Amino acid sequence: MKARLVQVESMLVEKISGILRREVTDPRVGFATVTRVRVSPDLNEAYVDVSVLGSPEEQALTIEALQKGAGFIQHHLGKQIHLRRTPHLHFALDHTPEEAIRLTHIIDEAPKGTGE
Repeated sequence: MKARLVQVESMLVEKISGILRREVTDPRVGFATVTRVRVSPDLNEAYVDVSVLGSPEEQALTIEALQKGAGFIQHHLGKQIHLRRTPHLHFALDHTPEEAIRLTHIIDEAPKGTGE
């Protein structure tokens, strides 16, 4: 079953990304990229991690708009996938890009050793 979950998650990343690009017209949804989807073992729930460029306020508005539009996105998703049920979507902000930048700055600012 684990391989099936991975396959479904990968498909959902692709399909939801396409829906965000082509179907979602809400101006509150900024530049959002689906970075990961995790599905429950019964495939009824999908947790969608989204990276959003912009200020924290813009990021929060985007996640709020996505969550409010989850039914719309789910409807379009249901037309594109072949599962018994379309998973209920939950959107969350992915902080990984900000963390990567923060860690890079820490490494860059760390004292350089002499290598001896």
